[in-house]
Amino acid sequence: MRGLVNIGEGKTEAEQSILFGLSKLPMRTMLDRVVCEETELWSSFFDPILSSVLSDPEKNVILRWSNVIPDEGSTSEFIQVRLDALICEIDQLRWGRTIGYGEVKRAEPTTNLDSLGQDIVRLALLTKTSLTKSKVNYVTAFQIHG
Repeated sequence: MRGLVNIGEGKTEAEQSILFGLSKLPMRTMLDRVVCEETELWSSFFDPILSSVLSDPEKNVILRWSNVIPDEGSTSEFIQVRLDALICEIDQLRWGRTIGYGEVKRAEPTTNLDSLGQDIVRLALLTKTSLTKSKVNYVTAFQIHG
């Protein structure tokens, strides 16, 4: 860990954030035979890096692993989109606009391309809806397949 601190000297703020995220990763190695569920996958391996890159508390932007239906995601009362991650602005004591979405799928012995494709389409639809409804200039989307 001290090595990462020494490497961070003289680096940009973004580079230091990534190094900080790397320092939070578990020290154990994942084996091919070990299967992680979605929650363990993002909380142990992806959150340390993604939150240090995508969150900026000073600018009131937070990556949250919420598993909730975003306001922008309710295209109809029959089709509800529940995502694993949201990048949200903070508006006082409430969550503000959503400026990013994320989906997590655990690795399976046989890759489920249908499920991964559905996630990509869901992310694309939410991104487009968010751009038009919230009138934001950008929206970030990511997919984790572990």
